[in-house]
Amino acid sequence: MPEKCEEATWMGGKSDSVMERVIEYCRRVDREFKLKRVILFGSRSRGDFYPQSDIDLLLISDEFPDDWFIRQARLCFLKLRQIEPIGYTTDEIQMMKDHGNTLIKNILREGKEIKSASHQGFQQLPLFMDESC
Repeated sequence: MPEKCEEATWMGGKSDSVMERVIEYCRRVDREFKLKRVILFGSRSRGDFYPQSDIDLLLISDEFPDDWFIRQARLCFLKLRQIEPIGYTTDEIQMMKDHGNTLIKNILREGKEIKSASHQGFQQLPLFMDESC
């Protein structure tokens, strides 16, 4: 079993390459779908990840295709190494919240926002992203 990362690494050094990959992916998707919000969630946002852990992203856009499977296929086609995206519209997010969807509630409560409706670009936040641990 691989060792978990013991400490958080703030932006700098090798962690930049991971954050740069996240930002590049978000820009690719944003060019096609005009993202409203991007939220990093899972072990990378909590800091309890392994070096090979994936990078979970919730992408929110009202320009995604209606067919969820086509949407996910497109998001996966654009993706970069280790990035695991899921995409929903704002209406879908609201409906899931209204129906008590635990995953969405946890992501919105505990995730780290990379892009919000109030910001134009993507924020390079101090995240737990070091690949080397």
